Amino acid sequence: MLGLYHDWSMGEPSFIDRVTSDRPEALLIGTDPREWLVGGPAIRALWRRQFEEGTGDKIWSPGELQAFEEGSVGWVADNPTTTDRSSGDVRSWRVTGVFHREAGRWKTVQFHASEGVPNTSELTTSIEAVAEAVERAKPGLESLIAFRGTVTIMFTDIESSTALNEKLGDDAWVELVRRHNQLVSRTAEAAGGTVVKSQGDGYMLAFSSARGGLECAIGIQRGLADMDTTDAVVRVRIGLHVGEPVHEGDDFFGRDVALAARIANAARGGEILVSSLARSLLDPSRSFVFEGPRLLDFKGFDGSQQIYSVRWNADGNCSGQPAADRASRRLG
Repeated sequence: MLGLYHDWSMGEPSFIDRVTSDRPEALLIGTDPREWLVGGPAIRALWRRQFEEGTGDKIWSPGELQAFEEGSVGWVADNPTTTDRSSGDVRSWRVTGVFHREAGRWKTVQFHASEGVPNTSELTTSIEAVAEAVERAKPGLESLIAFRGTVTIMFTDIESSTALNEKLGDDAWVELVRRHNQLVSRTAEAAGGTVVKSQGDGYMLAFSSARGGLECAIGIQRGLADMDTTDAVVRVRIGLHVGEPVHEGDDFFGRDVALAARIANAARGGEILVSSLARSLLDPSRSFVFEGPRLLDFKGFDGSQQIYSVRWNADGNCSGQPAADRASRRLG
């Protein structure tokens, strides 16, 4: 375990590569609902990708580390902490592992690492996870501020992604997410947007205009509807809001990002929802058709919010879930 902590702290996966079992039943469990990987090669591949994307920004320190062994099997449990090298923030983790002795060396056959968080009455979605990550990082969006001092914020994710993952299996799920992510990134770039943060199938995008944001949202829904489909019903939820970071400073990341995330969470699969402010900027062009308002109450916001759905498909409805169901085709 100390070797694993060293690798995570230094951003160097050499020990992790050596200690991961090649057994097909090896299992890795992480904090994210989709971090459930089976098979040594898949686990090593994920860890290598995560190291390439950036580790070593935190120092891992063991807690009350305990280790046991019985014959060819060993197991460990620990409550380590991480210290952010830049901010000094300290976070608590839970780590457990089951090891098997293979050719004289201990290899992980089951490993679990997750960040300890308080229990809440609501389950966190990938949209909320992305919003929380953005809140912590506060990335600069100055290049996307429109002349009126606004940024259009969009969140999107796949509806019921955990159930889809379980239904499809890991290999098919990874391929589905890859295709979905390519579609989102490609459509955002074509609409002049920027990927601010992604986590699994959850995305936060930013645009200098509300029109660009909505065109991207419609493009994603239509692109998904036109994909070849086979094994699972796949729909995405999308929400948009317009924020004013120039006037609100850092609070942009607190309220406007949170509202955009709440709107996306309220959407059904195949649906695009926008805030009343976004609609007020888009409606004069008469290029889009809105339905509503729908009055919704969001945690952390006073009063009901007026939310509008957007027609995006040829059938003229807002959900993409009618009879012929182009948006309900089966993705493979």
